[in-house]
Amino acid sequence: MKLARILDDNPTLDAYRLNYVSNRYVAPLAQYLGAEYGLVWQEWVILFCLAQVADLTASDITDATGRPANTISDGIGKLLRRRLVSRKRDPSDKRAMILALTARGRALYDAMIPRLQETQARIFGVLSKPERRQLERLLGKLVHALHD
Repeated sequence: MKLARILDDNPTLDAYRLNYVSNRYVAPLAQYLGAEYGLVWQEWVILFCLAQVADLTASDITDATGRPANTISDGIGKLLRRRLVSRKRDPSDKRAMILALTARGRALYDAMIPRLQETQARIFGVLSKPERRQLERLLGKLVHALHD
């Protein structure tokens, strides 16, 4: 197979494989989000973060996702216009704005999360439970090493 050289033997194999798996997860879901809800992936990522932790700033979301600040800012603007997210001034830092999901934003999140879970289960279903736990630990280690 011609692609074996790319998939199984390249100078950045681990990073390539992580990206490959991520693309197989993100691409179909991004297409679904666009067709079904008129959202692009970065807008979904913002909704996702706000569903996990209430009252985040744009900077918090940038830190949590590793996405560029301008991408997050653009996404927030679109979500505000659609009334999926609300914002208020941070009482402890008058320059910062605190973001939260609106009821509409929460409803969209709740509608979407089963689809993400199904896709995740399909992709990771080839792993046994011990393999899955090991992968979760290893990915957690990588994520925390990059974030700290």
